[in-house]
Amino acid sequence: MKGRRPIPLAIRKLTGNPGRRPMLPEPMPLRLIPECPEFLHDYAKDHWAFLAPELDRLGLITMIDLGTFALLCSAWADWRLNTEAVLLTTNGGVYKTGNGYLAQIPQISMARAAGAVYSKLASEFGLSPSSRTRLADPRFALFDDGDDSDLDPWGPA
Repeated sequence: MKGRRPIPLAIRKLTGNPGRRPMLPEPMPLRLIPECPEFLHDYAKDHWAFLAPELDRLGLITMIDLGTFALLCSAWADWRLNTEAVLLTTNGGVYKTGNGYLAQIPQISMARAAGAVYSKLASEFGLSPSSRTRLADPRFALFDDGDDSDLDPWGPA
């Protein structure tokens, strides 16, 4: 499909529809947090438990997001495992080759690749810093419960 990628209606409502394009209805899958797959690494499961409730509160996760969200959490686990492996090395993530040259250990490249996957998928769910700033304006909240007390970190005046 050529052209600009469509922006989900929920995100367009949260951002105030800056492009002023018509807000046509879109298919609405069942809004329910998908169950975390058992085969994921414990780090991925922890990340799932951390992110899923907030994404559900914002209306940004549904049952059909299972695969994409599992990939996001799995990328987190891969990044963390490889980053920990690099941190455990005593030689700063390099080794000496048979020819005597210094080379980077593979876990550095693997951590970078996992980080790139995570970053791409995070923006799909509004989790990157720039996509989060577009969602941060409370005037465009989808699920306004009328309680603005959480907007002021210092409490009522």
